[in-house]
Amino acid sequence: MSYKKILSLDEKIKYLHDNKKIRFNIIKEDEAKEILLHNNYINVITPFKDRFCEGGKKDKNTNKHIYKSEIDFSEYYTLYQEEIERSKIMLHNILLFERQFNAIYSYYILQHFKIEDDNNFDNYILFLKTKCQHGHVNPLIKNENQAKKIIENIEKLESDFYDYKNIFVTLDRVSIGTLKDLYICSPEEVQKKVFKEMSKSKKVFGTTNYYDFIEKLFDIVGIRNVLAHNNSISIFIKYYNVKGNILRKNKKSILSIIKDLQK
Repeated sequence: MSYKKILSLDEKIKYLHDNKKIRFNIIKEDEAKEILLHNNYINVITPFKDRFCEGGKKDKNTNKHIYKSEIDFSEYYTLYQEEIERSKIMLHNILLFERQFNAIYSYYILQHFKIEDDNNFDNYILFLKTKCQHGHVNPLIKNENQAKKIIENIEKLESDFYDYKNIFVTLDRVSIGTLKDLYICSPEEVQKKVFKEMSKSKKVFGTTNYYDFIEKLFDIVGIRNVLAHNNSISIFIKYYNVKGNILRKNKKSILSIIKDLQK
């Protein structure tokens, strides 16, 4: 299987000029090369090309987007810079959300299971694994693959606990993805208490019950990971699966979360 040709900076500039009608009047070619080198083509150009091509249309022969109007490289770079600034705000707010969610969940789960010894910790793990089943046991778990992944995260939590021998440190260090999984499989009483407490500070993204809040958590985890890894939020909004070129169907929900994170 052959892949896209790896282009040098000079070749990328020529490609942009010839194929996307990008001109270098405001930002000159040498500066554009530096921008692409330091920020990556996939972040500066790819997320915004749909804004400048002809309605998303592609040439039947080349399967490439059609660009009829010339555009200066600076317009792409401005969009990229604006996205970076928005991303900084969103990442700050989502990390605050993550810290608060972790703290509140940890408090209520420790209170519920009284995790003061190995026996009670084992009871907590057993409960999580029992509830981590696809189907009528837990309708929040959509399929067997998801259940398998959650079990892996539960087992990692178990392993970490016996390494640290400290439940407070163990829970404090879980990722937001693992925290989501623990919350999904926790007792309903804990889920409701956590949701109620998060609601007080308006950190439930417009939801009115813990079930809908959990549905939002899947997207929040995705957004958090995109921001933390400096990936394009524009690409995340557009594609549910970049690898499979699958467009996102819940774009409205994603945009709603992003709007809240920018406040």
